[in-house]
Amino acid sequence: MRKLEFDYEMRLSFSSPVTEHRFQLRCVPATGPRQQIVDTQVVLDPDAPVETSVDSFDSIVITGYIPQPHATFGYHVTGLAFVDTEHVKPEPVKPLYRFESSLTMPGPEIAALSSRCAARIARLGPDSSPSAKPPR
Repeated sequence: MRKLEFDYEMRLSFSSPVTEHRFQLRCVPATGPRQQIVDTQVVLDPDAPVETSVDSFDSIVITGYIPQPHATFGYHVTGLAFVDTEHVKPEPVKPLYRFESSLTMPGPEIAALSSRCAARIARLGPDSSPSAKPPR
């Protein structure tokens, strides 16, 4: 297992002061089967109260609001990652595209490719070798 330190900083400069600034940051690595993230610290400039949540990919999401005028916005993230590539556990499947929606529906090019692939697989026949067929 390796112990890695991470340190990341981002700074934005606006052309004129902004107000009513709402932000959403995904700047902290996620803990998962290959890595454990500990001792994280996020510092905002200007300082603002934040809410922390976890999205559907188990990523940490930091949201906040700065009502007063400011010409710059920045954050600095530090922490430790313990990485283990020798004892990797399987990750759960995330069915992002399992159900069609207006954003995930295949377009005409993908539909045509899928039809061509299905026709080629059908021509292989039931007695073809396992390596000739895609996994089910």
